[in-house]
Amino acid sequence: MLNECKIKWNKFYILKDCTSYNEYVKFGLSPEDFLKFAKQDLKNLDNKGLVEGLSNSKRAIDCQVDWIISYLGFDYLNFNEQHYPYIKSMINEFEAETYFDKNLSFKLRFLQAMEITPIFLIAKIRKLRNELEHEYLMPQKDEVREAVEIAELFINATQNILWHKFISDYFVLQEKIKILPENKEYIMFLKASISNNFEYLPKIFGCDIDTKYINYEIKEV
Repeated sequence: MLNECKIKWNKFYILKDCTSYNEYVKFGLSPEDFLKFAKQDLKNLDNKGLVEGLSNSKRAIDCQVDWIISYLGFDYLNFNEQHYPYIKSMINEFEAETYFDKNLSFKLRFLQAMEITPIFLIAKIRKLRNELEHEYLMPQKDEVREAVEIAELFINATQNILWHKFISDYFVLQEKIKILPENKEYIMFLKASISNNFEYLPKIFGCDIDTKYINYEIKEV
């Protein structure tokens, strides 16, 4: 890519074109379905309703996590560091910059590193999972209500970030460059797009330059 693109990294422009939302990822049950079930469960004050409300809140979050991974072009059923080694490298680089919780699933660490999910929500989700999976205690109504609110906030926050469409075909002049989810460049393009931090671009194009010399301006088309 470096040979095909002549970019002055000390002065370049990012042009933001029109964006659109794509719902091509379809599950049999959506995160919104599980959230609706959780809200219905919350109306029942018996033990079964409280347990199911907490369980469906967790399912809503898990489904949303897998939906995001699928939406970004990855295989959520085989989403691990063996299948996507460059993601592991990106996660390690992100977590080395400051303190982040590393005792999370690979999927949640990915969302954290991609800056898709607010950090405080990650902590809330982990607490929710631990309570459900490792503590055989009857949840209180207030706890279940909080779980439902966390699930709803998580779904809304992440979909708001991902409302625009990501594609894996990039065009440079007359040459078409195909970038696949398994490629390091694909992951870095996603990171730059989602975080709006385009200091990652020189690395994508194979250019080793100190970030203090990178200068760009974002413009609307």
